[in-house]
Amino acid sequence: MSRTAVAATPEIPDPAVLRAHMARALGDYWQDGEDSVLSLPIVARPVSRVTGPLRLIEVPLPAWIPEEGCGKELLVPSEAAGNDGNYQSVDWWLAAFLLLEGWHERAREALGGPIHSYSGRLTGWDSRAWDSPWVNRIALFLRAWALRAQGGALDSVIGPLPVSSITMSHDVDALAKTLPIRLKQSAFECSNALRAVRKGDWRATRERLQQALRFIASGDDWWQVDEVLRLEREAGINAVFNVYADGRRTTPKRWLIDPRYSLSNPDGRRLLQSIRDSLAEQGLHGTYDSFDKEHLLTQQRALLESHLDRPVRRTRQHWLRFSWEQTWRAQAGAGLTKDSTLMFNDRPGFRNSAALAWYPWDPQSQGAHKVCAVQTILMDSHLYDYADHDEKSRAETLRRLVDQVVAVGGTAELLWHPHTLARDYGWSGGFRQSLATLGQLEGSSPQ
Repeated sequence: MSRTAVAATPEIPDPAVLRAHMARALGDYWQDGEDSVLSLPIVARPVSRVTGPLRLIEVPLPAWIPEEGCGKELLVPSEAAGNDGNYQSVDWWLAAFLLLEGWHERAREALGGPIHSYSGRLTGWDSRAWDSPWVNRIALFLRAWALRAQGGALDSVIGPLPVSSITMSHDVDALAKTLPIRLKQSAFECSNALRAVRKGDWRATRERLQQALRFIASGDDWWQVDEVLRLEREAGINAVFNVYADGRRTTPKRWLIDPRYSLSNPDGRRLLQSIRDSLAEQGLHGTYDSFDKEHLLTQQRALLESHLDRPVRRTRQHWLRFSWEQTWRAQAGAGLTKDSTLMFNDRPGFRNSAALAWYPWDPQSQGAHKVCAVQTILMDSHLYDYADHDEKSRAETLRRLVDQVVAVGGTAELLWHPHTLARDYGWSGGFRQSLATLGQLEGSSPQ
């Protein structure tokens, strides 16, 4: 890689600035003891930029660290680790920063443009980063280290552990079965059928082709919002509904890619009335082309607010279109303050190795963004479209991810599209299982 290319990648903040930012980002783990954590003898490694794919190093933890939450070892970016594998040789602040802030992805974006939300475009990446909330586990480790150094009781020295929070959310992409959706979903099923052919899985090939024909031909009712609200009410869960709002004239590209309902039409008015009558929170589902455009997000937020007659501050981008450099800045300029776009389209897990709500670092202002970001760790299509799951393995995947968030006292969202409860999809069982799993949590914290 040339010196010019390296210089184009974002520069890591000064160590003192970085430590202060991370102490705030992870502050829920030491509400009363930030000074105790900042005083730990953590080495500062002189790293100004990262290059190449993310590589992780296994660092064994000392025997006095409790395994609950932390585990026996932590994975850290190679740039933050020493050569001896000793935990005292790791720059833990740098390790947590590089993961939480997606710094290797940012460097990749600076050189080749955004990957948006497709993990398959991150060639050579250490995918173990996405399997666990390593950043939260680092925070638990630093908390335990500080407590040992201070020799104090848990609450008196550093404060209580955070309580986990997992929110159900919905991107309202369809209220009725339209031609663009028939075409897109049928094409997706044909692509899955081709993948099954390559594997020699003829049963899956047949099922995918039958599903493609069903999407083209059936006249199923895709109005499922009221059913979603009914099931959530019975489960005692209040969700977030991210609603599409766009007053522009339709172009061929937007006709194919964006949702096809209008808030001024009967279906749109019915949607707003249903969620207004519930305890659900409303957010903006920004259009495919708005991920880096403040003026579009401003227009769309204003349109949604005019129909809801209440302020809208939450958002998630359509198709998970996302740029580390531009999306949060555009959202903040549009008056949005909380975003849950950060996830992968093609796989579940922890895109930035974390389950946190935090204010990401903005290299342009050399401070935190004004948008609070929260990770979404799982959506419906991960369980049904992108992997060959059966009912048992779907439940196991859901449980594994939720348990990891609970184990570290983390914060995350799940995403379910309401129209997938229709018979065409047949995904209602997974949604009910998700509600049942969330209903069992009732605010858990790590032991």
